[in-house]
Amino acid sequence: MANMDLNHANELYKSERYKEYMSYCLSFEEIEDGEALLNMGICYFYGRGVGKDIEKAKACFEKATKKDF
Repeated sequence: MANMDLNHANELYKSERYKEYMSYCLSFEEIEDGEALLNMGICYFYGRGVGKDIEKAKACFEKATKKDF
């Protein structure tokens, strides 16, 4: 399995290309980066690029905290 390119992910997020960001992140089976998980949680929480989903946001936030982020 390929590793996530964090620079690419951050570029998508910072340029507010949320749909592309989420599609990119969700293409990976497991996300190991705390910042990526936090940003995914924010996208789910506010419905940026994906449907608003508080439960998925909460799960991402919890995973991010376990990564010390």
